[in-house]
Amino acid sequence: MTIPDDNLFDFWYNRPLDIFLWWEEVLPQKWSLLAPLNHRLSKNLTMALLYTIHVACVSPDESPDPISLETQKALRSFGNWINCACHCGRRWNFANSMDGLRDDHRRVKKCVPGAWKDAEDPDEVQEEDPEAPSLYKTNIKSWYAEQEYPIVF
Repeated sequence: MTIPDDNLFDFWYNRPLDIFLWWEEVLPQKWSLLAPLNHRLSKNLTMALLYTIHVACVSPDESPDPISLETQKALRSFGNWINCACHCGRRWNFANSMDGLRDDHRRVKKCVPGAWKDAEDPDEVQEEDPEAPSLYKTNIKSWYAEQEYPIVF
């Protein structure tokens, strides 16, 4: 099933049979990657399930790799967020990769490490804010340090 980019509203609200297909086929398949179907998922694994469904929507033709022990540890950390080291209010989560997920609901000012990470020319941003790369690395280290299950990528 491919979701059209141009009109998601029509896709979800005018095609109820596809929702049942997802409920009966895709959701159990993705759930079984994370836990036996008769188990309840923790908050973090529920977040991971939503992420895997999102990935399945974006890349429907890719089949998932078997989940390694390290990936399981990362998935158990999907709901864990840390506050940004620059005190901008942004929160970071690195369960998906070293690029990180960002939550800006509480951001109150420019995020220095985020601006550095997103820049086409990071050296230019580093000239303005020399601490940007080290703040970004601090975010990564802080997130990994707070995990219940040590993760190695």
